[in-house]
Amino acid sequence: MAISFDHVWVLPLLPLVWAVLYYLWKKSQVNMGSAKLSLILRYIIVSLIVLALAGVSWNFIVSRQAVTFLADLSDSNKGAVPRMEQFIRDATDAKDTDDQTAVATFGEVPLVDIPMSSEPLFDTIQAIPDSNYTNIGQALQLAAALSSEGFRKRVVLLSDGKENLGDAVEAASLLKKRGIRVDIVPVQTGEVQDARIDKLTVPEVVRAGERIPLTVSIGSNFEGAAEIYIYRDRTLAGKETVQLDKGENQFLFSRVAEESGFYPFRVEVHAAGDKESRNNSGYALTRVTGPPRVLMVSSQSGESALMAALSQQFQVDIRLPGAVPQTEAGLAGYDGIILDNIPAFDLPAAFLDAIKVSVRDLGTGLVMLGGKNSFGVGGYYRTPIEEALPVHMDLRGKKELPSLGLMLVIDKSGSMGGDQYGNAKMELAKEAAIRSTQILMPKDQVGVYAFDDSVYPVVELGPVTDARKIQQRIASIGANGGTNIYPALALAMEKLAEAETKLKHIILLTDGRSATGGSYQALTDRMKEKNITLTTVAVGNDADAQLLSTLAEWGQGRYYFTADAASIPKIFTKETMLVSRSYLIEERFTPRVTALSPIMEGIEGLPELGGYVAASAKQTATVVLSSHKQDPVLATWQFGLGRSLAWTSDAGGPWSKAWSDFDNILAKMVAWTLPRHHESDLLVNTDFSGEEGMVSVDTPRQLLTSKAFSANFIGPRGDEGEVELNQVGPGQYRGNFPVSQSGVYLLKVVDKSDDGQALSTVGLVVPYSPEYGQTTDGRGILEAVASAGGGTLLSLPEAAFADNLPPVSGRYPLWPYLLAVAAVLWPIDIAVRRLTLDGLLKRLVGFFKAKPAGVPETGNIEILSRLKMNKDRVREEQKRWSEDNAPDGAVRPMKDTKAETEIPTGKRPPEHPRRVNETADNKSTNDNSYTSRLLDAKRRAHDGDKR
Repeated sequence: MAISFDHVWVLPLLPLVWAVLYYLWKKSQVNMGSAKLSLILRYIIVSLIVLALAGVSWNFIVSRQAVTFLADLSDSNKGAVPRMEQFIRDATDAKDTDDQTAVATFGEVPLVDIPMSSEPLFDTIQAIPDSNYTNIGQALQLAAALSSEGFRKRVVLLSDGKENLGDAVEAASLLKKRGIRVDIVPVQTGEVQDARIDKLTVPEVVRAGERIPLTVSIGSNFEGAAEIYIYRDRTLAGKETVQLDKGENQFLFSRVAEESGFYPFRVEVHAAGDKESRNNSGYALTRVTGPPRVLMVSSQSGESALMAALSQQFQVDIRLPGAVPQTEAGLAGYDGIILDNIPAFDLPAAFLDAIKVSVRDLGTGLVMLGGKNSFGVGGYYRTPIEEALPVHMDLRGKKELPSLGLMLVIDKSGSMGGDQYGNAKMELAKEAAIRSTQILMPKDQVGVYAFDDSVYPVVELGPVTDARKIQQRIASIGANGGTNIYPALALAMEKLAEAETKLKHIILLTDGRSATGGSYQALTDRMKEKNITLTTVAVGNDADAQLLSTLAEWGQGRYYFTADAASIPKIFTKETMLVSRSYLIEERFTPRVTALSPIMEGIEGLPELGGYVAASAKQTATVVLSSHKQDPVLATWQFGLGRSLAWTSDAGGPWSKAWSDFDNILAKMVAWTLPRHHESDLLVNTDFSGEEGMVSVDTPRQLLTSKAFSANFIGPRGDEGEVELNQVGPGQYRGNFPVSQSGVYLLKVVDKSDDGQALSTVGLVVPYSPEYGQTTDGRGILEAVASAGGGTLLSLPEAAFADNLPPVSGRYPLWPYLLAVAAVLWPIDIAVRRLTLDGLLKRLVGFFKAKPAGVPETGNIEILSRLKMNKDRVREEQKRWSEDNAPDGAVRPMKDTKAETEIPTGKRPPEHPRRVNETADNKSTNDNSYTSRLLDAKRRAHDGDKR
C-alpha cells in the first residue's frame, strides 16, 4: 500500500505557498495568539488544496475478480446450450461476494445477456444472436469492454471452436496485453449423422443445345442410399438415386441447355438417417448463349399466331399467369418480358416486384400490350409495373371525362381480420378504397359504407375535394361483428340515387354470408331504374359466391372472386377505371407519328385501329404514336439499365386486326427493349469470403483508358444495391458487396463513363452457412486461444473464479475528502482573524457549558455585578471629591448620591479660605487629578471585565 499522485509537478508549489504565507504574516507585525492560530490554519488549508490538485490517491492490492462468460450460440454449437447454462450457474454460485460476473452470447455478432454485476440474476440464456457464423474474436472484444476497472479480469469462453469469421487468437493476445486472462471451456456437441452438399459445379458458359455437366460433391459421415433432386430455378429438372460412402462423394449429371439465358441450378440431397437438413442444398449458375430469350405471359397457353411470328427471331417461352418465375434469378434467364393483356390480380405480387428490379438493375426489356385487361383497366395502377413503364395508368389533365358517383360497401366483420396467407383483409380492403379515391377526379363523388350486423357511414357521398380527409376516415375502419349485406346495400343505393353524376356505381366487397336476407331482386330492379350498376367482390371460399355472382349479374356489373386478399386493391382500381368508361376508348382512328424511333423504320402507312386503353405519358417518355385524342398509343423510355415499352392497343385482337403487318412492328418493339451485351470486351469474376462478396472487372489492352465501372447486384431475397468498382491497376477494377444470405446473387456491370451502358451480367452463388459444412474438431483453435490469452482449458465451474490471476493495484482517490476538510477549516480561519483569541475561547466555553433550565445565564449575572461595582466606584469618587472641596469646619451631611452629582450651575459649595489660593494656583493640577482618577476607575472596570 502506498500513496500516489496524478500530478506530481504540483507538489513543489507547497513550500512556495508556505513561504508566501509566512512572509505576509511577519510583515503584518502581529504576534497575538489568534494571528498565530490563523497562520497554522492557513498552512493546513493550503496544504490540503495543493494535495488535492496533485491528485493524491491511496493505493492497495485488489483481490476481487470480474469474470465475463462468453457462450457460443452459433448453429454448430446450439446443442450444447443447456450444458453451457449449467456451467455458468454453477460458476456464479461459487464466486465470492465482492466478485462480479457478466454473461454474453455470440454467433456472427456478440450480444450482452447480463451486464457486469456483483449479483447476476442468471438462469437461462435470453440474448439470441445471428447463428449463421461464429466470430470468437469479436466476442472477446466485447468481453474486454464489459470488464470492470479495479478488478482482476478474466474471460471464460464456452465454445466448440469452429470459428469461421474473425481471428480469435489475435483477439485473445490483445486481451492478455490488457491484463485480461482468457480461459476456455471446450464444448463438444457430439457427432451426428450428416450428409451435406459440399459443392455444385457447372460451366460458366455453354451454347444452346449442348449438355450442361453438373458435378455434385457430397460429404457424409455414414453410408447409405440417397436421392439427389436437381432443380432449374424452382422447377424440378430430375431426380437421381445414389449410394453414399463415408467421406467425400462425387457424382456427375447433365442437362440439355435448351434455350439461351441464365440457368440457376439447385441440387438437394436426401438420405435416410441424415440429422442435419440445413446443409443439404447447393447452388450454381451458368449462362447459355444463343438467340435472345423472351418470356411471354398470356392467358392463352397454346401456340398463337403472335407467338409464331416472334419465334422467328427470338426464343419465346410462353407462360400462364400462375406459372411465371417469381425471383430475379428466375427472370435472369430472359432478355425480355412481354405482358399480353393480363390483369394484375392474376399475377403473383413477387413476379411484379421481380420485373421492376430486373428491368432497372439487370437491363431486362419489358413490353406491355394493351387490351381490356391491361394497363389501368387491368389493375396496374400504383404497382411496380407502372413504375417501370413509360405511362401513368390514370388520366391526368383530362377535363371532358364524365362524372362518376361511386359507393364502396365494405364488409368489416371479424372474419376480415386475416386470411390463410397472413394478409389482413381489412387493411387491404382499406388500401383498395383509398386507391379508388386517388383515381377519381374532383368532380366525381364517392361514399364509403362499412357493415357488419349494422351499417356505418364512414364517408358520406360527396365530391372528392378533400381526398386526404376521406382517406383518413377510411383508414379508421376496424374489423369486428357479423355479416349483414342487405341493409348496407339498400342504404348505398338510396344515397347514390340522389347523386347528380352521369355514372353511378356500387362496389360490394365481402368474405362471408349474410345473416339475414332481403328482396335482392327488387333492390337491383330499383338500381336499374336509377341507372346504378353493381359489382361484387368475393374474398375467400367462405364468401357467398352464388349470391354475389347473381347480384353482379342483376346489377349489370362484374363479379370477382379471389382467394388471395392481396389482389383486392388491384380489383378495386380495375373496376373503378372500367366503370368510368373513360379508360376504354373503342373508337376507330389512325395513329399519328409524333416522334422518330428505330421501331418505325421501314413502316409505311399506318392502318386504322379500333381502340386502346387510355393512359398518360410520363414526362421523360418518348411518345412514338398517339391517338386522335392525343393519348399515347406507343411510348418508350429508359428505366434504370433497361428499356420498357407501352403499346396501349391490343396485339392481333379486335382493335388491331386490320393491321396486316402488325407482327413486324411487334418484333421491332421487342427487339428495341432487349439489352445490348458486350461480354467479349470484359473479363468479370466474382467470389466471396465470409459475408463479403467481391466482383472484379478486367478490361482488354485496347480498353486500358480510364473507365468508371459499377455493378448493380440483386440478392436471393430481392435485396439490391450498387457496388462502386475502384481501379486497382491498369484496366483492373474491384468492388465488394454484402452476401449475408445463401443463394444466387446476380450482378450487372455498368460502364458509367459511357452514359451508364449495361455491359455484362454475372452470377455469384453463396452456399449454406459455413456452420453446417465444418467437420473438423475445433479443439485445436480453442487451445491456441487459451495459450494466446494466458489461460487454460477449464473442466470445473469453480475454476472460473480460481485465485490464479495476476495482482492488480487498486487506487482510492483522497482529493475529494481533502477539499471537504479545507472547506470546513476556511470559515474557522475567518472567525479566528475577526475575533480575539481570549474572547473567542470564552464564548466557545460559554456556548458549550451546560446550564439548568429556568436559571439565568451565568454570563449575564457576572456582567450585572461588574456594572454595579463600577457604579459604586464612581459614587465613591464623587463623594471624595465633595469632601475635599467643602469649607473647613462645615458640617458635611450625608446627601443623596444623585443630589451630589446634580449641583446647580452657579450654586457650587463655597470653597474654604485656605483653599482659595490652592484652588486658584493649582486649578490645572486639580483638573488633571480628577481626570486621572476617572481614567483609573475606567481602567479598573475594564480590567475587571477581562477577568
